[in-house]
Amino acid sequence: MEKQPKGWGAFAEHVKERAPDETLQEAITYVQDREAALDMGAGALNETKHLLASGFQRVVALDAEPSIVERAKGQAGGERLEVIVSRFEDYEFPPNAFDLVNARYSLPFMSPASFEEVFAKIKASLKFGGIFTGQMFGPNDFRNNQEGMTMHSREGVESLLSDMEIIELEEEEYDGPTYSQGTQHWHVYTVVARK
Repeated sequence: MEKQPKGWGAFAEHVKERAPDETLQEAITYVQDREAALDMGAGALNETKHLLASGFQRVVALDAEPSIVERAKGQAGGERLEVIVSRFEDYEFPPNAFDLVNARYSLPFMSPASFEEVFAKIKASLKFGGIFTGQMFGPNDFRNNQEGMTMHSREGVESLLSDMEIIELEEEEYDGPTYSQGTQHWHVYTVVARK
């Protein structure tokens, strides 16, 4: 996902029929218990719906865009869904609470000043054996010079995960389409890691 001139609500509406992330589907296979999951940057709720359908007893959908509340109404499995409107920086991550944390293309949109502190809180919110999955952007990504975004080298990603078991760390660079900016150069690290 990238910043959109029309706002995140318009972007979420645009991708609402997209299939759930394949990496999330893989990450779920490593989860021992399915008591609670956190979906960060839940947006269109594509991954949230998949988590509910995968049998998690409680799913927290976290997003700063207020329109997520309306999108969540009438959602199947809604009695197991908690929607929280908050920036990641302001969310009080409960310790040892989640079996899985999913951050599909959402973490790079935090400022460098906040990133490491928030990522430490994400790890602390995982139960022992819990799974983190998500993406980070590399220095060659087209958004590298956008204000308020955080880019990582491969070494930087590995450092963030140094106290976790890395199950998957895939680096990709390619030219591909965006929602509103035409074809651009992407540089993405996709992560699955266990606490």
